[in-house]
Amino acid sequence: MRILVADDDDCCRFLLRDALSTIIPRENIAFASDGDEAWWVLTDPEKSFDLLIVDLAMPRVNGLALLARVRQHPKLTGLPIILCTGTSSRQTVTEAVRLNVMSYVVKPFSPAAIVQKVEEVMVQLKGAKAMA
Repeated sequence: MRILVADDDDCCRFLLRDALSTIIPRENIAFASDGDEAWWVLTDPEKSFDLLIVDLAMPRVNGLALLARVRQHPKLTGLPIILCTGTSSRQTVTEAVRLNVMSYVVKPFSPAAIVQKVEEVMVQLKGAKAMA
């Protein structure tokens, strides 16, 4: 599994890296510091990802704008996404559901919480592949 983490906070990226590296090899985790950088990484034809973990409040291109772009791109429309953000407003959650986000983690979070969410998504993906 390859994961792209898009978050502008260095501490959060380090925490996510350390938590995720307990379940996947560290070299399978890539990072972007804003939505614009994440978009370029996601659309690089030489790279592919199985999961996107994205913050909402990022400079240049925020998380919701990135998610809208991802859902409109033919090769990325089905990419599983987990939101990892300090925003938990009803409007934000509604928009995330509309953009087919698979899971939502509110900051501050424990490493165990993010690992659990990723493992849940992995199980859902395996189940979907088995049914196909």
